[in-house]
Amino acid sequence: MDASPHPPAVERCRATVLFADIVGFSDLSEEAGTELAYTLVTGALRLLDGIARRHGAAVDKYMGDALMAVFGWPVKSAGAAAALDAAVEMQRALAEYTRDVASPVPLGLQVG
Repeated sequence: MDASPHPPAVERCRATVLFADIVGFSDLSEEAGTELAYTLVTGALRLLDGIARRHGAAVDKYMGDALMAVFGWPVKSAGAAAALDAAVEMQRALAEYTRDVASPVPLGLQVG
């Protein structure tokens, strides 16, 4: 057992947290029914997850129709720049996804 009086060195890093919230889920549920809404939103979240990970994020959690991704921790990445690139790609990809699956209600995305 190491009885060193000094704690191990801790390296600080800057992290950027991205929240991506799908807009339109309630309207979609009313228009198309909960089963189809669930299927479409689950597909959309998988798409957004893949984009975040491709840009170096660790997807931390899902909250209903939203996800939270962390850039720069626990793996160092481009941080804020990567998060911004991911956010722009997410916006474009969700618009294409909504058209491709012929969603009866267009889905939008709020990113912060």
